[in-house]
Amino acid sequence: MKNMGWVNSLEKTALWVDRFQIGRFGINWTDLTLRGITLDGADIRICPGGVQAGVVSGWIHPLFSYGYMADSLQPKRSVLGGSVGYGSADAQHIKITVLQFNDRTETTNDLFSIHARKNYVISTEFSATLLKNKIQLKGEASGSQTEFDKNIGQQSVYIGPVQVPPPDPPEKWIKNILSGDQGSLLYSTGYALNLDLQLQRLLPGFNFNLRSKYLSPFYQSFGVPYLTPDMKGFEAAAEKTFYRNRVTGFATFAKYSDNLESL
Repeated sequence: MKNMGWVNSLEKTALWVDRFQIGRFGINWTDLTLRGITLDGADIRICPGGVQAGVVSGWIHPLFSYGYMADSLQPKRSVLGGSVGYGSADAQHIKITVLQFNDRTETTNDLFSIHARKNYVISTEFSATLLKNKIQLKGEASGSQTEFDKNIGQQSVYIGPVQVPPPDPPEKWIKNILSGDQGSLLYSTGYALNLDLQLQRLLPGFNFNLRSKYLSPFYQSFGVPYLTPDMKGFEAAAEKTFYRNRVTGFATFAKYSDNLESL
């Protein structure tokens, strides 16, 4: 086999595997798609050349779906999705992620008004550097669609005595997200944006960092259950070294507002 070159081919293929997880594990993809949850399933990423490709499939641990309720009362929530990108994951790159989260209908418990829902997320993440890495810009833009109750289907909806025909079907989730659809009685759409600008040593001894975050009222990813929707704000930080880099001083200013600000 070695003489035929098979071993070398297998070694090269194995080196493409950047991440390989099967079983129960913690998963962190991006800040707006999958982060800080435990999954039972598989998470695989390969990087042949400058291309990144990943796939994830499994069940979200119940604690991260409805952590305040007993496991027996929770809809079992699955995730299926993938990502594709170009560049180095730790340096300049661009990556697109698409995810679908789905609740199993047969595990729904109407006693606590828990409805089986679906959640779709489309995200674009990027990182770029300029001036020999002195300027680094990172960002992520994401859109989501969440069905309030996937069992409603395309039934007509009654508002008082008036029967209203079903709106655009939730199944057109890609069109609904990319077109900026405002949602309907069956589903909601939302959007989120993270930006991070780092300035390294543009001035002698100084580093600057600027962050900005925006989440619309209805943005939701079941893969990041602790995100606070309807929030926006920014943060600025400066760092200065003194005495031949032996002493470092910091200064930070942040302002964030959410939907509770006026209460």
